[in-house]
Amino acid sequence: MFEPLRGIARQFLQTTWPAAEDLSRLAASRDVRSGGGKPLRFEVAAGQPALSAADYETQIHDEGVALMRAASWHDLFNACAWLAFPRTKAALNQAHVAALRESPCHAGGRRSSRRDALTLLDESGVLVVSSDAGVLSHLRGFEWKRLLWNERETVLRSTCFLLFGHGLYEKALSPYVGMTGHALLLAAPDGWDCGAGGDPGALRARVDALAGDEVATQLTRPRDLTPLPLLGVPGWWPANEDAAFYDDTAYFRPGRMR
Repeated sequence: MFEPLRGIARQFLQTTWPAAEDLSRLAASRDVRSGGGKPLRFEVAAGQPALSAADYETQIHDEGVALMRAASWHDLFNACAWLAFPRTKAALNQAHVAALRESPCHAGGRRSSRRDALTLLDESGVLVVSSDAGVLSHLRGFEWKRLLWNERETVLRSTCFLLFGHGLYEKALSPYVGMTGHALLLAAPDGWDCGAGGDPGALRARVDALAGDEVATQLTRPRDLTPLPLLGVPGWWPANEDAAFYDDTAYFRPGRMR
C-alpha cells in the first residue's frame, strides 16, 4: 500500500520527525504548486486557531501555505501525497476553491456534492488504472471474487492500484478487515504499461497526470467513486492469497450500502 510513497520516504531516513521546512524544501525541488499556481510550502500551525476546511483550501490555493500539526501522521501523509501526486492534489485544491467561490453558501451550510466527492478522494481515494475495460466493469459491479481471485492474473497484468488518500495512509499503519477506499477508476490510454518499465516513480507520475485531468473535468459527485475493499487488492494483504478470504460478504459486499 505504501509503494507510492517509498521514494518520498527515502528522503527522510532519520530518527526525528520530518520538519515542515524539510518538506517545503523537497516541494520546492519538485516545483510542487497549489491549485492557484503558488509554490507550495508547509508550516506548522503552532498556537493558531484551526482553520475551517474552506479557509484551509483557500489559503493553499491563494498563498501556497499548507498548515500542518506537529507530529501528526495524518498531516505528514497529506504532505507526502502532495509530493507524490502534485497534479492530482493541485486539481483537487483548484476544484475545491472554484466550487466555494461559485456557491459560497450552499444550502444548510453543507458542502456541495462536488466538494463531497473531492473530499472523499482526498481522504480515502485509490487511483485505479486499467487497460482492460472488463476489470473496471467488474469493479463497478462489486464482483470481487470473480475479479480479484478468478481473474487475478488479468488484473495483475492490466491494472495498477495506487493508494492516494492521506487518511487511508494513516489507517494503513494498522490495517484491518473492513478497511475500504474509494476508487477513481481510470481507463488506460493506448500503449499503457502498468509497470511503466519497472520504474515506480514514472508509473506514479503517469497515474498522477491521468487522475489530475479526471478530477478537473469529471469528478462531480461521490458516486463517481467506487468503494474498494483494500485488503482484497492482490499483494496488499497476505490473507488474500486464499480464495476463501473473498467469501466474507460483510467485507466484500455485493453492492453499495446506500
